Amino acid sequence: MLVLDDVRGYSAMHTGLAYLPYVAGVGLASGGFGPRLLGARPARAVIAAGMIICASGLAWYVMALTPASNYYAVMLPAMLAGGVGTGLTFVGCTVTGMRRSPHATLVSRPACSIPACRPAARWAWALWPRSPR
Repeated sequence: MLVLDDVRGYSAMHTGLAYLPYVAGVGLASGGFGPRLLGARPARAVIAAGMIICASGLAWYVMALTPASNYYAVMLPAMLAGGVGTGLTFVGCTVTGMRRSPHATLVSRPACSIPACRPAARWAWALWPRSPR
């Protein structure tokens, strides 16, 4: 972020938009092809591939990023690789961790059981449209 803000002079909005490829990579990997890969390959292989892809994105930054470098040639591919690698690692680690948990720990309490949320839940329930009987 500092490179885009301080060195290139991007505004906060422009910097946020410039980081969208990373977010898109995480979304594609963790919600798209990551679960499919976990169905076909062991989780250990998916996690390792994710870490290697993420490290290659970071290596791309280290080798090619200069104050005068082009966003589309340097930052965009590195962000996509970092996002895809992070997404694959997240989904692999999540599935591995949840696989070993007993079922009782996977079920969470309802949100309105927290005392601070009860007034908001009552308010939302009062405003919820009801079907005529």
